[in-house]
Amino acid sequence: LLTGGRDRIVAVWDLRKMESVHSVPVYDTIEGLAIVPTASNNPAELLESDVASKKKKKKRSKGGEDEESASVQPAPEPVFEDATSIKDIEFVTAGEKGTMKRWKVGTGTCIASEPERSGAAAYATLLQDSTRRKLLGVTVDNALLFFNPSSLSLTKQMVGHNEEVLDVVFAGESMLGVCTNSDHLRLFNTETQSCQ
Repeated sequence: LLTGGRDRIVAVWDLRKMESVHSVPVYDTIEGLAIVPTASNNPAELLESDVASKKKKKKRSKGGEDEESASVQPAPEPVFEDATSIKDIEFVTAGEKGTMKRWKVGTGTCIASEPERSGAAAYATLLQDSTRRKLLGVTVDNALLFFNPSSLSLTKQMVGHNEEVLDVVFAGESMLGVCTNSDHLRLFNTETQSCQ
């Protein structure tokens, strides 16, 4: 488990021992934190195409014939068995300085940083989708910014027509639920950027 907050430190916890086993100073208040895929904590099936990650199921139709249907399986969480693998963890932080940074637990160093955006607003939250292929940063000025978790490059942004964003959730691979301080829950298609 990784935790972070306004003390500007990310703590790595061993939940079996119920103790902090490592800490990384990140020099920014932490509004969002996500473990990101690396070669050592990312199962091979996460790197394969979406088609390969679908599991085929057979079901009986009313006529008694077998039909195949595909269902997307959620990406497994990384499992870290020992201190060596814990040191290999990489994570992304987003905070009040308005910059996402990628860190390596073992060395405590920043290994990548989001390219500078002019007038970058502070982040309010950070969210990773279930396939671990997208990061979503929500800024205090209510912009929804999508990033590639490996390079931290901005891939898409959705700005405007959002009131104060209170919470966001990925609903499948291409849908995003946005809760604002209005009386409406918005469901966006992240591919077309349309509100459903």
